[in-house]
Amino acid sequence: MNDFYYWFAILFILTIGTWAYIKDQKGKAALGEHRKDDVFSTAGPKTEIDPEIKPVNAERRSSAPGEFGWSPKVVTRVVLVWVAVIIAAFLCNFVWGLTISFIHQDSISRLIPGLETASTRTESMNELIRIGKESVLPLIDVLANNPIMSRTAAAQALGEIKDVRAVEPLVYALKDQDISVRLAAAIALVKFNDERAIDPLILAFQDNFDENRMAAAEALGHSGSTRALSPLAVVLENDARPEVRSAAALAIGTIGGEGATQPLRAALERQDLFVIAKSPTVFIAIGSAGDEPIFLKALAMYGDSHTATTYLNCGNRALIEAAELWAKNHGFKINPSYPKNSATWGSGN
Repeated sequence: MNDFYYWFAILFILTIGTWAYIKDQKGKAALGEHRKDDVFSTAGPKTEIDPEIKPVNAERRSSAPGEFGWSPKVVTRVVLVWVAVIIAAFLCNFVWGLTISFIHQDSISRLIPGLETASTRTESMNELIRIGKESVLPLIDVLANNPIMSRTAAAQALGEIKDVRAVEPLVYALKDQDISVRLAAAIALVKFNDERAIDPLILAFQDNFDENRMAAAEALGHSGSTRALSPLAVVLENDARPEVRSAAALAIGTIGGEGATQPLRAALERQDLFVIAKSPTVFIAIGSAGDEPIFLKALAMYGDSHTATTYLNCGNRALIEAAELWAKNHGFKINPSYPKNSATWGSGN
């Protein structure tokens, strides 16, 4: 049960109950005063009241039934009501939790086998992530004892759920015999800000699959670890695939710091046009006077709507005009209300 609504309901019930009790007691007190006034103001011949009776009448007036005040008795009643409501709320929450747990366990037992089949893997994984913490232990079992794709999906799901019980099993999965499982485990650990993920991600740059190298670069960028800058710089300079180099450039820009400028500047001077066009934000940030022709060439050869939009909002007149012309030639309409990109010309210098 959602904690906010749970406690809101408890406080609402307690507040309404206390208010109703106080109002009821005040009503009784008012009725009691009215009756006492009737008794003491009854018409009739005036007679002198015996002085010995006065204390009795005074006591009767001060302690008349229904008179309200925060007496120990009233306070005790209010406290008992609050305690009863809180106990009832906890019991309801406990019963609700047991019911939901039973339902989830039944769903999990049906979803886990779905991780083995390509047609149901994504749907099953997303549903297990939605269920949340109750899926953690079954997913840890999958990570240890199932086919490769099931283990990979389990690692991905555990990274999204972010339950600390998954950290040690994910660390152990870094030694898995399959690269896809190791990579998924490393990416998952990045989401826990676990430094043990850095070295396996760096090793993933040796993998033959472009997608794995790109995923490793992206994960290292999200990690924010400056230890990754040097390996990412090597990838940016030497990887054969421009898509992987572009992912490395974005990761370097995301990590930032003093060590990030030099490898990006080197790529700009090498005129790695595909990388510049596909990762425009990081290169615009280090742009300086005289670099404009390189950016214009990158837009002309490999640019897309993302490149043009970034140029339009970078603050450099030459790039803005080139992006406007590109949009016109490619049938794109410029939307003035489009949110400005964070990349500003030369902001990283």
